[in-house]
Amino acid sequence: MSAKRVVVKGRVPVDPDEVVVIDFKSCDEADPDQRSEFEDENRARLARYVALMKEFYPKCTVRGVLAYLDQLRFEEVE
Repeated sequence: MSAKRVVVKGRVPVDPDEVVVIDFKSCDEADPDQRSEFEDENRARLARYVALMKEFYPKCTVRGVLAYLDQLRFEEVE
């Protein structure tokens, strides 16, 4: 693993068998194209966090969840 600085804004509950990376978001973007791009970037970023946590916790199941608070919507990301 390289020596890069990683910042995770959200919560990362760690249980003995499972790690859940929760990234809280809000998106006020009215333009559907920009909202879609914003959400795609969020998915890609969270997927990188999940991959990193899999390295730190190789024996655990690791899941990622995007929590869009303004929409009360949750999306699981692998």
